[in-house]
Amino acid sequence: MSIRLKIALWFTVLVSILLFTSFWVINEWLYSKNKFQFQQRVKNRTIATARLWVSSDTLIQGVMTKLDSGAVASLKKKYVAIYNDSGKIQYSFSDNPSDTITPAGSIFLKAKDKDEIFFPAGERVGYLARYINKDHSFFVLTVAFDEYHENVAQNLKTILWIIAAAGFFLAFLSGWFFSGLILRPINRIVEEVNQYSSTHLSNRISTGKTKDELNALAETFNKLLERLEESFLIQRRFISNASHELSTPLTSMSSQIDVGLQQKRNSEEYENILKSVSDEVHVMQELTKSLLVIARTGSEGAIELSDVRIDEVLMKAVANVKKAFPDYIMNVRFADFPEDENECIVHGNTDLLYTAFKNIVENGCKYSEDKKIDIELSFTGKKIVLDFVNSGDAVAEEEIEKIFQPFFRGNSATGKPGFGLGLALTKRIIHLHNGVLKASSDPLQGTRFHIELFSRAFL
Repeated sequence: MSIRLKIALWFTVLVSILLFTSFWVINEWLYSKNKFQFQQRVKNRTIATARLWVSSDTLIQGVMTKLDSGAVASLKKKYVAIYNDSGKIQYSFSDNPSDTITPAGSIFLKAKDKDEIFFPAGERVGYLARYINKDHSFFVLTVAFDEYHENVAQNLKTILWIIAAAGFFLAFLSGWFFSGLILRPINRIVEEVNQYSSTHLSNRISTGKTKDELNALAETFNKLLERLEESFLIQRRFISNASHELSTPLTSMSSQIDVGLQQKRNSEEYENILKSVSDEVHVMQELTKSLLVIARTGSEGAIELSDVRIDEVLMKAVANVKKAFPDYIMNVRFADFPEDENECIVHGNTDLLYTAFKNIVENGCKYSEDKKIDIELSFTGKKIVLDFVNSGDAVAEEEIEKIFQPFFRGNSATGKPGFGLGLALTKRIIHLHNGVLKASSDPLQGTRFHIELFSRAFL
């Protein structure tokens, strides 16, 4: 069942309930009001009969009979009777000569106790009242048919049923129409989204002018499309660059091997060829290792997390870089350590954080004229903050964000060894640890890499 049909049906059910409730209230109100009015008419007729009865004893029965027979239009199917205090009938009149009604003894008792009582008499309404004055004490009975109520009630029910049927039909049509208007933007969004594919993500869904939930839905889809487009673009760029970087050493190795096999050579020439091939193999190993680590950081489920002391990992990275490059200068400065040791710990992966710090330290020294980098570790509130600053050539503003893209190498990297994967890998590692990595560059202050990680003590 479609959402449009569901909305139309629910709207119809709701309107129907409101209609039936309103009709029931109207019917009950009219019935109660008409019942009261009819009872007042019967009561007034009974009082008039009682007063006439006590007004004169001479020829009273004949006069009353003429009056009752002349008042045919006031009450239909009426029966009037007067009983003495012991319940013996004194006078009676009926529109139908064969019509006689004798109330039960319990009704007389209730009328005697309460002075009056209304009671049902088949399809008619009966009223028995006790009249008492200094000379008389008797009961007066009036029974009549509420023809107006019967006719109005029947006609009203017919009219209400007709209105209910029409209201049900109109409610369904209205629900169907308005649900179509409400769902039209959603259908438009669905049609536009169905046109997108991995090669066609540049278009965006029109959000319209109204700021409502559908506008928010369209904007959410647009943000999702932006992320997808960026992801596919990075993926295509990564695959293209990776293919190129891998093919270069393979081509070089293949060429050198082919040259070496073209003719017999002495041992020294073969040794040079093997050494060159070995260098290319080493390059491929490093490149493949970097690519595998990047792929690994793309899946959180494949990473083992544990408590890691940031200061220990940082010092390990600095020591290993110094061991590999003795001419690199690394000045490490620690701010005051917090009293709680847990504030120095993050929940993460030791090997990945080591790789991230090592990449930044190596890059900082490599691209600095004096091969020096200043490192500062501090603790601010819930965060552990690391700043890496070198005095190399300033990175152009338009290249700041690009330096975190795989295989991107700026102008300052020309002639320097590397693949352009270190900072891209570092960015992913820090993001994987819910941290922040920012870069800034200034000709006077140098290039700064700023890292913020959440302390384990506050998680």
